[in-house]
Amino acid sequence: MKHRDLQDVLSGSRTFLMGAAMAWIVLAHLFAHLELPQGGVAAALYGCIADGYGGCDIFLFLSGFGLAHSLKGDPSPRNFLKRRARKLLPSYYPFILLYLAIMAATSGITAWEVFGDLTFTGFWFHWRHQFNWYIQALPAFYLLALLSGRVLEKLGSPRAAAALGAGYLALLAVSFGRYQMVAVTRIPVFLLGFFLARWEKAVPWGRGTVLLSAAALILGVAVLRLTAPVTTWENGLYWYPFLLIAPALCVLLTWLRPCLPKAVDRFFCLFGKCSLEIYLIHDLAMEWLFQDMTGNTKWFALAAISCGLGIGYHHLVNVCRNKWTGAAR
Repeated sequence: MKHRDLQDVLSGSRTFLMGAAMAWIVLAHLFAHLELPQGGVAAALYGCIADGYGGCDIFLFLSGFGLAHSLKGDPSPRNFLKRRARKLLPSYYPFILLYLAIMAATSGITAWEVFGDLTFTGFWFHWRHQFNWYIQALPAFYLLALLSGRVLEKLGSPRAAAALGAGYLALLAVSFGRYQMVAVTRIPVFLLGFFLARWEKAVPWGRGTVLLSAAALILGVAVLRLTAPVTTWENGLYWYPFLLIAPALCVLLTWLRPCLPKAVDRFFCLFGKCSLEIYLIHDLAMEWLFQDMTGNTKWFALAAISCGLGIGYHHLVNVCRNKWTGAAR
């Protein structure tokens, strides 16, 4: 790596890292449906794959990092939200209309549930037939980035971190034991990425950073395994260890990246570029449409097809977006 500091290194590898996180999520969803042998080394490997929900933590860490850079380039809240809308909505709305049509035809859906999916609010009220918590939580994280940037400008780094930390603890107290904890517990890892990008001093990139990240990964995995007997959806212990694991994996994967075959690097970059659309199509197929399907071969085929459709959908959205913006000019 020719970069001199961690911020530059991560900035140059964001698409690659998002692709690795997306691949981990896909494998976690896939292996949750497979019939697998129990015990031995294989069981440990399956356990690591099953932890693929941590791919969302990687996404949020990188999102905080990327949104901070976006605000540094143009701090206007209006322009920032317009950029986010242009990235999210052209892929989301055609897809969610398809999802709502499927739900209406198969299991029935209320007007409020439709409203929740269309406005990204249904998750926060825990309404039925809300497509996915992560997608619905994204606008809230965009607003959090705006708030964090403003607090940082007004108070400076130490006091901003303290103020946001106090606000988070208050939010945690309100949401503890509720379904919304799946998003609330990810706020610290998002803010960690945001503050890293806005940190005034460059974090050196070198052996020390890599070794520290390896130690953080080991500690995070140990905490994850030790707390496994008492974790529940509502207490957040599924996700807090990823405050250590997600940034550590980003550093270590970036360090290992030059050693990977070019084909693997290109594959992860493609997955990262198309991650939103892959996430939408894959989750619909694996978690909603074919839950009762049996047979390992069928599940592998479905995972591959859903990822391929996600890549195709990404390119279709880009073609339509380019034609629309060209016509608008």
